[in-house]
Amino acid sequence: MCDFRLPISPEECRKIFDKFDTNDDGELSYDELIAAVTKPLNPYRKDLVAKVFKKLDRDESGFVDIKDIEGMYNAKAHPDVRSLKKTE
Repeated sequence: MCDFRLPISPEECRKIFDKFDTNDDGELSYDELIAAVTKPLNPYRKDLVAKVFKKLDRDESGFVDIKDIEGMYNAKAHPDVRSLKKTE
């Protein structure tokens, strides 16, 4: 923040950083940043995200990886695949 010349003192910068650094490891992860700058999902959107995740997590591992996604989507009709710019 100080590098971007925001009008805040180094002390204020440290307080903000410490607030964002929720696991107190001295680093700001992508997840910590996103959690700090986004609003919580409303119940409808939270339920929708949970349903989508459940559908994608085909092996019920609690994680979505490429193996979960393979076979769910067919890229053959994508214009770039059809024009041979990309492969499936």
